[in-house]
Amino acid sequence: MSNIQQVRTLTTNFSTYQGLKGVPLGLLLSIISLWASAQTGPAKSILFPLSCSLVFIYLYWVVHRFYMRIFGTVMLTRKQKMVEVLRGFVLGTAALAAFWIDVSLQPAFSMLGLVFAGSFLLEYLRIHQQSKERLLLFYPAAALFLILLSVLPIMGINWWNPLGIKALIIGICTVAGLLIAVLGVLVHISLENILQQPMELNHE
Repeated sequence: MSNIQQVRTLTTNFSTYQGLKGVPLGLLLSIISLWASAQTGPAKSILFPLSCSLVFIYLYWVVHRFYMRIFGTVMLTRKQKMVEVLRGFVLGTAALAAFWIDVSLQPAFSMLGLVFAGSFLLEYLRIHQQSKERLLLFYPAAALFLILLSVLPIMGINWWNPLGIKALIIGICTVAGLLIAVLGVLVHISLENILQQPMELNHE
């Protein structure tokens, strides 16, 4: 990778390459999902999920400070900021709509799982244009795995029951959270790999 390509890859996708930020968020999603599955009726107390949220938000802040201290910051242009905000808004809206569909309409598949899978694929395609890191192949692998889990109920396979999980949507959120955490670690390793690549010197 040339100097220019290396700098462009890191600056354009710097927020994405801060993968360790996804670890506390992914684990929080999985833990809250498992807590919801363990409930027998209306929750009597939300102390546990609230405490977990506070702990993992603090861990997210710690990771954020780690990236700022070790890797510095990248100033995005106004256009890049707008793209980031728009992308987050679209994915967030799609996730909320999919959650509503799964809860209210209860289709034979998981719309939320398909949205998670789609977000993984889009993220991979966006980064893959500039980086050929093999670890990033886990993105499409995770997406295909989520697609499979989302549509297995159509074939009558309730894979979440043997795991002691009450509902498909809870199972999807649990698995998606774990995948987000694993992806975060792999993306961070990719960042380390890019930074360790020898810089090409231009002699003119």
